[in-house]
Amino acid sequence: MEVNIAQAQKIFFSRSSFEMIYFEAFANALDANATTVDIDIDLKDKEAIQNLSLVIKDNGVGFTDARFAKFGKLFDVDEPTHKGLGRLVYLCYFENIHVESIFSSEHKRIFDFNEKFVSTDCKIESVKNESLGTVLKMTRFFGDRLAKNEFIHPLYVKNALLERFYMKFYKAKLAGQRIVVNISYNAGGRIIKEKIDTEDIPDFEVKTIDSQLDIFNRIELYYQIKDVDAANSKIITAIAVDDRSHVVDIITDDNLHYGKEMIFLLISESFRGNIDESRQNLKISDVDLNQIKDIFRKAILL
Repeated sequence: MEVNIAQAQKIFFSRSSFEMIYFEAFANALDANATTVDIDIDLKDKEAIQNLSLVIKDNGVGFTDARFAKFGKLFDVDEPTHKGLGRLVYLCYFENIHVESIFSSEHKRIFDFNEKFVSTDCKIESVKNESLGTVLKMTRFFGDRLAKNEFIHPLYVKNALLERFYMKFYKAKLAGQRIVVNISYNAGGRIIKEKIDTEDIPDFEVKTIDSQLDIFNRIELYYQIKDVDAANSKIITAIAVDDRSHVVDIITDDNLHYGKEMIFLLISESFRGNIDESRQNLKISDVDLNQIKDIFRKAILL
């Protein structure tokens, strides 16, 4: 790469969360036009967290020559909503990511992504009539960096992906495109599984907001309220930036309606690109954010 990987990782992802691995791998799979993503989490010995491994497989177009060339250059992106840095988060938790990618019916690209990676370190193998797709195998876990055990539990992973990519899943559903995410966890020989399927995504109600941040872009509130078990009661208030949801605290848990799951997403082109390079923090001034919160709060309470 043209930028020092280890240094870039420290600069942009020094305070990353483990769940960012799922977010970036899933987003990259969608960019490759994948419709199926398999996330396999393996920890056969729960007392040996350093043996944790993660395999993420998709059926996207694979690492073509053009896509691999971009992978080899940080910040090389096609549009402002892409940051060209997400893959660095893998190296915050795993020493090596082994990649095998079938990018044509006859060719597979194989390489290892780590702090010593250079774009010339890959090999091409011949295959016969194989399906397109990419497999990332993440190994050599830095055992002191998993802040919460729930980060590797399938239900947590499912909910985290849903909360971050609600609009992506919902837009796919509206377009008649089915996206499936299979999540599996081998916990000491006990297999736990969860699944996301766009066919199961409930419809949102949509309300256009009269108050505007600017004269060019409208603001819409997407919301859904459904009955759930009391233990699963929750409320999510977030704004969608570049098809990713970012939680903004609007309503406190004191106002939570038990037995209800309530999701409120504020959507506007005005938010486009307002996220930092690591995709973790909003790049919105305090003044504008307070205005957004006020608009959001009024829209929910009306």
